[in-house]
Amino acid sequence: MEHNRGVSSGSREFCSQSSQVEDFPATRGALLYEADLIGTAAAAALSSGTVDEVHVVGVGAGREHIATQDSLPHARIRGGTSHPRMVDACRRFIDRTGLEHVTIGCRDVAALDAADGPADVVVLLNAVLCYVGPGHERARAAAALHSVLRPGGMLTAVVHQPYGRPDWAAWFAARGALARVGAVSGTPGGCRIRHGASTTLFHYFRPSEITELLADAGFVHTHVRSLRA
Repeated sequence: MEHNRGVSSGSREFCSQSSQVEDFPATRGALLYEADLIGTAAAAALSSGTVDEVHVVGVGAGREHIATQDSLPHARIRGGTSHPRMVDACRRFIDRTGLEHVTIGCRDVAALDAADGPADVVVLLNAVLCYVGPGHERARAAAALHSVLRPGGMLTAVVHQPYGRPDWAAWFAARGALARVGAVSGTPGGCRIRHGASTTLFHYFRPSEITELLADAGFVHTHVRSLRA
């Protein structure tokens, strides 16, 4: 996390840097907790009906597609991201791994609508919602995600929280103290992160905040748990 340093950019330009594309671990599958989240969402969706279509949003270089297809081998998988260079990297990964029934496109999460559905499962790893801002844009993105889900469908997502690591907790505690005396402004969970030559705004969610965001968008039975362990 950093304060305003470097060249400010939007999330699309930030994630399209060569260093970002190259740093995504496309040569391996999903992390253990990611595979667990996908499997849990798949099982819950199957309990309420068949699963024919899965949307994987903010795909990065595509590593989550292996776990998605392992959990739902007969489903069609539609991957998408707003970063054109990541789309190209993901398509190359899909070609190398020989995954079937997978299509990759360029689409911003907030631009999804009912015409993109109905999806039985939506997967949002890579802290996708943390790159969306300001607050009304996060609300629009959550509503867009809800619009593509069939009744009984499942969304599984990963976000960062301000107290997920000791250094983050210290930074946000100091920032909160400065905000209370008027020394800094901005949203409580917002900061700039730096990678390569540029920075972008990034939002850290409190558990109650992500629950409220999803509830306002129409999601029910939201379960939030820490992945720190």
